Amino acid sequence: MRVYSLVLGLGVLCLSCGSDGDSAGAGGTAASGGQGGGAGSEQGGSGGGSGASGGSSGNTSGGSGGSGGSVPACLRACSTAADCAMGSAPYDAAHYACEGGVCRWQGCKGDSDCAALGNYVCRERDGLAQCVKGCSSLGDCGSDALYDDADNYSCTDGGCIYRGCNREAECDALGADVGQPYTCADLGGGSFCFPECVTASDCSLGQPGLMDRNYECDQGVCRYTGCVGDSDCASLGNFVCR
Repeated sequence: MRVYSLVLGLGVLCLSCGSDGDSAGAGGTAASGGQGGGAGSEQGGSGGGSGASGGSSGNTSGGSGGSGGSVPACLRACSTAADCAMGSAPYDAAHYACEGGVCRWQGCKGDSDCAALGNYVCRERDGLAQCVKGCSSLGDCGSDALYDDADNYSCTDGGCIYRGCNREAECDALGADVGQPYTCADLGGGSFCFPECVTASDCSLGQPGLMDRNYECDQGVCRYTGCVGDSDCASLGNFVCR
């Protein structure tokens, strides 16, 4: 369900932020609190505290990953890049590096890498070449949602880039959709929709890696601070916190 993945991608950001394309978590659909990211954007999101980059491309089911940031994330353990492969480009072994025993997605290498996703193109975003929705005008970007329509994007070099929230009403609409209050805030890297909080316990989803210890309540909004140790990743399989 799109709304569920949206909640995981926004502000909460779960375990996908600051990770490679094979990181654990909900993936793309939305993000806030870091560099870029879309409140419910179809192309995925990036961001989530301290400059991490999370799911960056894909569709409503999630994103392709992103570039590593300073937020610890659950990453797949590896011995070689072959351990990281998840099928064809841009998720085959040629698009990964096994660095320090974990998989790091290296980005797409050209538009052909993104063709399987539909009308997606390979464009640099947050310092990494990523698959984003293709466009010839702003009308090709976003959806009908107030927090994800054309004025939340730029059409740059033929690719839709999510630019964040413009006004409080957009995040109010998101909050109404997911049943939790959101606000438009800038914690560094631009303005995005964050879940509101009084304490970190207001941010918890009650799941490993998504507990109150994985968040801080910063200026009244939830900032995801990452996994704390490998135990946060144990339920996901061969993943470790890095």
